[in-house]
Formats: sequence, C-alpha cells, structure tokens
Amino acid sequence: MKVKDEILDVILSKAEYFADVFLLVNSGEKVEVTPTALETQLKKRYKIAKSSITIVEYLRKKGFTDSEIFENND
Repeated sequence: MKVKDEILDVILSKAEYFADVFLLVNSGEKVEVTPTALETQLKKRYKIAKSSITIVEYLRKKGFTDSEIFENND
C-alpha cells in the first residue's frame, strides 16, 4: 500500500512532523539522510517515502487512520 500524496504534504507543511520523521529515519547517531534529501523524497513522491513503514507508524501515532494515510487501491 502506498501513502497518499496529501499525507506527504502534511509532513512537509508541519515543521514538527518533518523534524520527527527526520529523526525517525535517521537512527539517532548515524545520519542516513539529510534534511534536504528527505524533503526531496517527500516532494517528488519517491517510492521510498510512499512505502515507508516508519512514516506510516509515525502518522498512526499522531492519530491518522489508515484510510487517511493510504491510497485507495480498488
């Protein structure tokens, strides 16, 4: 299942969400992605962002439902 583009926009538009996701995708000590690279992945809808379990789990903790998070694949 793929994350909706609108949800990626929410992460980009809220500094708190972006910062939280940035910290989650970087394992604390070792930086695996720069803020600019993460922003690019979200803006360009890269597969890595649209299929990220880390992003999905974070959004669920923030109260988003699966129907709000995922594209409808009928």
